[in-house]
Parts: sequence; structure tokens; C-alpha cells
Amino acid sequence: MTLDQLQYTLAVAQHRSFVKAAKQLHITQPALTIQIKQLEKETGLVLFDRSRKPITVTEEGERWLKQAREVWRQSQSLRSLASDIRETSGGAVTLGIIPTVAPYLVPLFYDPLVSTYPDLQLTIRELVTEDIIDALKNGTIDAGLLATPTEAAGLELEPLFYEQFFVYVSTNHPLAEQESVAVSELTRHDLWLLQEGNCFRDQVNNLCQLKVNSSHPTHLRYESSSIESLKRIVEACHGITLIPELATLGVAPQQEELIKPLAGTPPVREISLAMHQGVAKKRWLDQIKAVLLENIPSALRQLPAGEVVSPLELTA
Repeated sequence: MTLDQLQYTLAVAQHRSFVKAAKQLHITQPALTIQIKQLEKETGLVLFDRSRKPITVTEEGERWLKQAREVWRQSQSLRSLASDIRETSGGAVTLGIIPTVAPYLVPLFYDPLVSTYPDLQLTIRELVTEDIIDALKNGTIDAGLLATPTEAAGLELEPLFYEQFFVYVSTNHPLAEQESVAVSELTRHDLWLLQEGNCFRDQVNNLCQLKVNSSHPTHLRYESSSIESLKRIVEACHGITLIPELATLGVAPQQEELIKPLAGTPPVREISLAMHQGVAKKRWLDQIKAVLLENIPSALRQLPAGEVVSPLELTA
């Protein structure tokens, strides 16, 4: 049994496909298949049910993969620890960031980070919360930025900053003339939402007490994982959407009038750094975190007066 074989099984389990896993691993599908078969022969286990499409993990495979994920993560931590012990100036870190944060946050800290740590090799992957948690468990990323609280057993969550929710309203909407908007005025009838799977959508549903399964009443159903796409829809069509505070920074002057604060004490979402306890790259992650916090508005780093809206889907 080799570490490569552990990595291969984790990739197949993640993608439920030998073809997709081989592409991610940059090896041929036949080579991947041979390695998995050799591992199954050595262990005496059938890890995957290949008769189903997509491929599924067997019951005994689930038990084996649970431990394999931890062994793989520890092996990667040992590699990183060697670099930390040597105190080398260079390093490689992979950071997962949810799509409603990444396009607004990365431009704020990227240049200062590169200039401060020119030898750092930083890879940033836009992933939804569920994929960030899976990638942390699989050891394919070192840390993640996501909305909390969240169900993330075994992970250390460190709150970094808080964003208010803002209403983004079309010029021909009745709410466009108001200075602020009450939560009670937001209805599903004309509210554009991100596609399911985005934690920001669940936060909006929880904030507005919307039914998760309610459908848009118009003939157009627009599914997107991009806040910017929803803003363009609002500008060109009719309706409203909610956007996080970072998305209000740097907007064009003609768009500023479309942004309305929520009335009263504004609710916020909490953005946290997620990592495994005792992660070997913590020294680099602390440095990245420090640069990040230095380059976001100071108001976002303050503990909020308003309620933190849960990103967890509420079914009750």
C-alpha cells in the first residue's frame, strides 16, 4: 500500500468517476484503475461498486476511506512540517474560499501578500462550503474561508470578519425610493437568489424566512453561483437581490444608488478560517491571515451588534 494509492482512492471517492479522478491526478485512467485494483487485492476489500453510474463507495469502502483520509492528511502535514522545521522562506499553500467571498476578498489582499512573501506559492480554489469541508478532510486544501457557524466536525474554526447584508434593488422597483429596507418588505415574489448549494442562499432564506422550495413565479428561472450575475439581472430587469458587504466595495457611482441598507440593527454573516487542529502549515496560514486582516475595512473586523445569520439550511 502506497500513499499514491491512498490519494487515488480519495480522488475516485470524491468524483465518483475514474475518468474525472484520473484527470485531476494527471494520470491515465488505465493506470488509475490498475492501482485501485492492486490496492483492493492487497486489502481484500471491494472499495467501489463499479456497476452503478456514478460509481458508489461500498459500505466496507466507507469505513476504510474514513481512515485513509486521516492518514493522507497526516502524510501531507509531515511534508509541510519538514519545511517549517527548516524555516525555509518559500512555501506552498492551497486555500479554498466560498464563491460569494473570493472575488471581493482576494483583490484586497493578493498584491500585499505577494509583495510581503514573494516566495509563497498560494493556490486559491473557489469552492462551496460542502466542498471546502470535504477538501479539508481529504487533505487537498490546507485551509478554507467559509461562512459560519457550520457543521464541520474535527475542524478548527476561527472567525475573521463580519459582513452586513445589503439590498440591491432595480431602479424601477418600489423599494428604490427608500433610504433603507425592512426585512419584512423582502418577499420571494421578486427576490433573485443564488442556486442551491450556496450557503449565502441559505442565509438569505433564513434571514427572510423564505420557503426553501418555493419557486420563482415568473417564466424565467435563473440559477447562478455568482453575486455579480444577480446584480446584472437586477440592473437590466426587475426585482431585488441581497449582497454581502464586500460586494458593495468599489461599485461604480451609478450603481451606488441601487444599494440599500437593511433597517434597524443590521444582521451579519460571519466569515471564518477553517483548518485542522495542529495543521503543519499554520505558520504560513497565520501570515496569510495577518495580511488579509490588514487589508480589509476595519469595520468588518469588529464584533457585530446584529444577529449572525446561520448559513445552515433551516427546514423547520
